Amino acid sequence: MIIFGIREARLQTKLFDGPCTQCGHKGTISCTLFSKHVHLFWIPFFPVGKREVIWCTNCRHQYKQTSITDSILQQEIKCFNRSQRAPFWQWTGLLFMMGLIGYTLISGFQETKNTKLFIESPQVGDVYCVKPNDKVYTLMYIHSIENDSIFFVENKYTMNLKSEAKQLHRNSFYDHDYVYGFSYDELKELFYDDKMIQIIWRNLPYQTKRLKLTDEERKLLEDNDME
Repeated sequence: MIIFGIREARLQTKLFDGPCTQCGHKGTISCTLFSKHVHLFWIPFFPVGKREVIWCTNCRHQYKQTSITDSILQQEIKCFNRSQRAPFWQWTGLLFMMGLIGYTLISGFQETKNTKLFIESPQVGDVYCVKPNDKVYTLMYIHSIENDSIFFVENKYTMNLKSEAKQLHRNSFYDHDYVYGFSYDELKELFYDDKMIQIIWRNLPYQTKRLKLTDEERKLLEDNDME
């Protein structure tokens, strides 16, 4: 369930010299400003304006700004309103989202840069995320390099999302009984032309975090003694 809405925070309260039209006292007109913000799961995302409460501290009569007849007092309250800014923390959610997006973009750029570098200088142990068809992703890693030939061991399993493919990097998930090779030129063609090679990781440790699988996928792994 998504919980969102509008909340507000008190900014400032100020007393003004203007007279109260109800009780006649001077210096008792008080204005309190509140800054409103959008929240999601109670996390403030961004401010959406201000609300003001104007009242007489002597007789407790409340005013709307439009109902104030004293033009000087009305102008002073408007200036007070304009001088107050939303607190920085009311931008927390938006700043976090922007930071997350920025981090994702920078990480993706660095990953692409590394992949282009690694495809030109392959090393034993490099892990390749490949897309054998339009629906799934799998892994293969460089087992050995001999002259112009690069030999790979392929993973037995696939993931539907590229972001999840790294989870398949577990020693027991690879089919070590079968090794197949490509030339340097063939490997580059798979990356630059066929777009089959998506990402290359170097020095990637084996994953140990428990996989998030459907019951069907988990049963398949258990049947093969893979977990």
